[in-house]
Amino acid sequence: MDRVYSEALTSIEKVIPLKPLTLPPKLSKTRYPFGLFELLCNNWTGQGVRKVYSMRIKIPLFSFDMLGISIYPDPCFDLPIFIFDITEMKKKMVAYINFMPLSSDPEYLKKYIDPLKAVTDKYRYLPQKEMPEWMVPYQNDATIYSMPNAKYADAVKNCSLDYLKVFLGLFSKAEKILDAPRLESIKKAQNRYCQDIIEKDGSRKMIAKIIGMNKANRIFREVLV
Repeated sequence: MDRVYSEALTSIEKVIPLKPLTLPPKLSKTRYPFGLFELLCNNWTGQGVRKVYSMRIKIPLFSFDMLGISIYPDPCFDLPIFIFDITEMKKKMVAYINFMPLSSDPEYLKKYIDPLKAVTDKYRYLPQKEMPEWMVPYQNDATIYSMPNAKYADAVKNCSLDYLKVFLGLFSKAEKILDAPRLESIKKAQNRYCQDIIEKDGSRKMIAKIIGMNKANRIFREVLV
């Protein structure tokens, strides 16, 4: 997972020079004695992005290693929100990799989802799982939600980086939106997704069992969106 984190940040910084955003120490790092649990959070900003976040959770006792990275473009661009959230365990992986579309318009999907076709075809063998209900509105032809055997660990990690490469290529060519109604539509779509993360993402409750609900809520409200 260290390789994915390093390569992802290197790729992002080649296109978007990042400036760290200071997080409260209580939210940026949580470590339990004897390395039983570790949670590390980072936020950055950069030209053309409102926020980039990373979240890493490690529970060595259960061979649990999770890495999530997301890029929120400035709302003056109609780019999708990028996310990958991958978890490696002893016997299986959990992977959610997506371009969160801000519109279901066919022309929009052709512009931002179709460029992923070569990548999705490459990883078509990853078994798809039924998504939680709250995530369904963000599902598209390029969405990967999978829980494969751990033997696919390298494939899942490489898939995340391949998706990121396509996203950064689209980002580098993005043009600012000047039309006021479209700008308002972009902002509403981004806000709707952020609110869903805060209110509906089930992983918040899982994390809360370890660090407490108050701290988990703050991470989801102040770090992840």
